[in-house]
Amino acid sequence: MFSIGSVAGFIMLGYLADTIGRKPTIWLYYLGALVLSLCFFLLVKERNAVLIMAAATGFFTSGQFAWMTIYLPELFPTQVRGTAMSLVFDSSRTLAGIGPLLAGWMISFFGGIGMAAAVMSLIYVVGLIVTPFAGPETNGKALPT
Repeated sequence: MFSIGSVAGFIMLGYLADTIGRKPTIWLYYLGALVLSLCFFLLVKERNAVLIMAAATGFFTSGQFAWMTIYLPELFPTQVRGTAMSLVFDSSRTLAGIGPLLAGWMISFFGGIGMAAAVMSLIYVVGLIVTPFAGPETNGKALPT
């Protein structure tokens, strides 16, 4: 169900990015990921609700990664586009690698996987704060050459 939601999120992000703009769409996805992740890990206990919430959470948490292939190419000129995109992709993965290293400690510290995952979901707050300042809006503009 999470993967089904993710695919829908990938597709919808493209339409939203063209309709309301790149930065508002990214911000909306971070907000959705924050709210739904907290609900998923802290509130949902019933089996059918877990399936529905997994799809909704997947829509925002995985679907948001489509922004990298939509927005990043529009930020950099042709000569450095591939290098710049690789730097963003790989540096974010390097930072994300800290999460699994901390997971065991967080689960024992917070007394369960649900609370630990909810605390880790608070990283979306950083995205909500940074997105308005992270580059120009590129919707409808030509690629830099």
